[in-house]
Amino acid sequence: MPAVATGPHSSAVQLYRALDEEDLSSACRLLKSTPAGSLPLDAEELGRVGRRVVCLARDKLREAVREEDGSLDKVLREVDLIESSFPQAIGMKSSLEYAAARLRQQDGAC
Repeated sequence: MPAVATGPHSSAVQLYRALDEEDLSSACRLLKSTPAGSLPLDAEELGRVGRRVVCLARDKLREAVREEDGSLDKVLREVDLIESSFPQAIGMKSSLEYAAARLRQQDGAC
């Protein structure tokens, strides 16, 4: 974690904590409320965070499709929100996991 992201309550520290805990909902809330430009991270670190968010989202999408526990709609909403509010999280909606989740959601609506 970069030295500028200090303090237990800084948005960057909270985001890292959410990612370490694999908590997509918390990461989504933080990214929605904190514009990427205001996170105390340089461009390289923002890119790393973006890749971690994408990996976590893809894992959660895969899990939601497999489990069929009702979490699919929530995970899809979070992915949509993250991709629209955090430009460094590139490629979530073009992933196979996202496509499979959308297909599963459409199948469930029929």
